[in-house]
Amino acid sequence: MIAVLPSYQKVETGLLPNVPSSEGFVLNIEIAPQQISATVEVAVFKQFLYLVEFNFSKPLQAEQFVLMCEKLFATEPIFAMDFKEVKVMLHAEIDLLPVGFKQFSGNENMLQLSNETFALFSDKNGLAEVVKTKFPIAEVTAVGANFLKNILPLPKGIYVLVMNEKFSVAILDAPEKLLLYNTFEFKTIEDFLYFLLLVCESTQVNRTESPLVLCGKVQKESKIYDSCYRYFSNIVFLKPGNGKFYSKAISEDLKSIHFSLFSM
Repeated sequence: MIAVLPSYQKVETGLLPNVPSSEGFVLNIEIAPQQISATVEVAVFKQFLYLVEFNFSKPLQAEQFVLMCEKLFATEPIFAMDFKEVKVMLHAEIDLLPVGFKQFSGNENMLQLSNETFALFSDKNGLAEVVKTKFPIAEVTAVGANFLKNILPLPKGIYVLVMNEKFSVAILDAPEKLLLYNTFEFKTIEDFLYFLLLVCESTQVNRTESPLVLCGKVQKESKIYDSCYRYFSNIVFLKPGNGKFYSKAISEDLKSIHFSLFSM
């Protein structure tokens, strides 16, 4: 039986380059159940020129991921370009293990996060093979691993990456000192707050002293922000701090919403 793919809305920000670059382009792709998004960056200038989002009418099911990626890779102009680097991020669960731990089956992917810890994740949907068939040079990571690698050097705080109907939270007691990391599914704002406050209570975080640092699918004009404002004294939005530059079309809100994509 052929899996029927959901329809999607294509949203573009900035201009897709129509001529090759002697400096080379970098392609970042994030593959999630409700959206596949991608950026084009000029490598030598570290400047993002273009962002495209494919928003699905229904979340992709397991058997649809490969088919949707194959369809987009074959038909969308962004994926027909030549790239110097390709980085792909999957929404896969991660396990945190100490460096030197070797007891795994061999089909997992690893990303070292610090001198002490690495993230282990599996590609259950076979997306890495599809990606590497199209882009043999592609590097594949997981959204949670990428999130942790970016926030671990940062100061003490409660770091939250909001996704569609789930969020990841990391508690830092100091740079490189991770007290807790977990991912929770939620349907309502009450669910979100319950899990977030539970994490704070279990780690004995002082919500009046430690900042709540938000990124991902959350904005200042949102129910999540309004609800958090009642419980946390200091709320800030995390934006990529990797020394990159952006097309004027890419707003500050988009930088935070697509923190994962811009910080690969």
